[in-house]
Amino acid sequence: MIEVSARDGSADALLFEANIDIGPHFTFPHLKRACLTSSSLTVHTRIPLVIPLKSIESVRLRRWWLSERAIEIRYVDGVSRKLRFSVSNRLATDRRATQDFFQAIEAARGGTAAWKIPSGVFPAQLAPVYAQTVHQMRKEIGSWGKWLMGVGIVSLVLNNFLDPTWGIVLILAGLLSFKIKEPCLLIVYGCTLVWAAILNIASASPSVAGVMGVQLILAFTVFSRYPRYDRAFRKYAAAVVAEGQSTPMSPYAAHFPLASMLLGLGTLMALCGLILAVAFGIGPHIAQIGSVVDRLFALDFYFAAAAFTLGLAALLRDGGNRLQSAVGMGLGLTAIWIILFLTIAR
Repeated sequence: MIEVSARDGSADALLFEANIDIGPHFTFPHLKRACLTSSSLTVHTRIPLVIPLKSIESVRLRRWWLSERAIEIRYVDGVSRKLRFSVSNRLATDRRATQDFFQAIEAARGGTAAWKIPSGVFPAQLAPVYAQTVHQMRKEIGSWGKWLMGVGIVSLVLNNFLDPTWGIVLILAGLLSFKIKEPCLLIVYGCTLVWAAILNIASASPSVAGVMGVQLILAFTVFSRYPRYDRAFRKYAAAVVAEGQSTPMSPYAAHFPLASMLLGLGTLMALCGLILAVAFGIGPHIAQIGSVVDRLFALDFYFAAAAFTLGLAALLRDGGNRLQSAVGMGLGLTAIWIILFLTIAR
């Protein structure tokens, strides 16, 4: 695969026009010539297409079946489009044709040097392009954080209907949005909604079935936006660092792996202690303090869910101790399974 990152420049758009008789033409508004017009290249259909240069993230040459190739254009918003063409000469050099094509793009944008193939560094000029997507992501993270805080406050006020302890968890999750503006927080919010739905399932109450469905839909919405925002944020961070600026990655999120491991370890130890206390200590008095025990089990569930969630967010974020994240996820998930088993067994 040959890949070259796009750059800003003098041209406004990139025009693709393919003809079955003379082969694919690639022309530019500020370059009065065509390139990649080798007679060994033919196209099955005529393809007129104008693409703004600022919307292009990368151009790749891919193999398509046996004797065909595909030029794949990926946009900054994550959408990609493939232009297929056939190669009549099996010995045709794809690399040379691609170099000619990319050199023409470079010349159209006012550049002088040919791009390196492949290119693994995103140029600093792309920072303003990705900044728009990152700004939108940060606004959504702030909105989700405020929404979770609002639901948490409602849970504290309506403590006869909603769990006040869960309300505290929601408020803490919402407060993270004031310090962390990264895609990994979308994982935290999505998992928080999933855990809320699991709690509703465990309650076995028909009245919360609709609420559970809404929570799962919202969780799916959050998770579906993560890949696009994560891709844009990574490339934005690389472009900003290339300009010599400080990284936009939050130092607070770097503590997710350690926090996940400590939460998971503490939760599992507290759960084992609670089980032993119920079995050998307070068993005869369980009828009198049953509500307190249930509250402690629920609290253990919340901390275990937090351990798993932070570990998952840290693994997807990278840049941290992956072993700590994996251990935290494993301990948290183990505690969750134990609590769910005890809840169902009762």
